[in-house]
Amino acid sequence: MSAAESEASRHAITGLLAKTTLVCPWRRPSDYRLVWLADTHDSFYTGKGARRGGLEPTDGMGYGINPNFDSFVGSEIDLIATYAIKRFASVQAGLGHFFVGDYAKSSLAGIGGTKDATFVYAQLTLNF
Repeated sequence: MSAAESEASRHAITGLLAKTTLVCPWRRPSDYRLVWLADTHDSFYTGKGARRGGLEPTDGMGYGINPNFDSFVGSEIDLIATYAIKRFASVQAGLGHFFVGDYAKSSLAGIGGTKDATFVYAQLTLNF
C-alpha cells in the first residue's frame, strides 16, 4: 500500500500518527504511522474507495471480510526532504517504507504471502 492509498483509505482504517520536522536549509519532515482496520467485519479499501476483495471470508486467499484475522494492517515510515531553490521553485525527495502487519499477512498467506514495500520519489515544484 502506498502512502497515497493509506491516506485515502481512512473510512475503514484507524491509526496513530507521529510527525516531526527539522528546519534548516533543507526542510526534513518525517512521520511514522500505525494502521488498523476500524472493524474486521468490513473490507480493506483501495485509495479510490473500492473494496479489496469480496464480501466473503477468504481464508488467506486474498483480501475480503475476515473477522477472525487481527486488525493490524501495518506501519509506515516516511522521510521527506524539501529544499527551496528560489522563491518560486523547490525540489523534494522522499523515502517511504511500509511494514506489513498481521491482517495483510493472514489475508495473503494462501497465495504466497506478502512482503514490506519501499518506495522512493523526487519532484520539482514550480509556483506561479
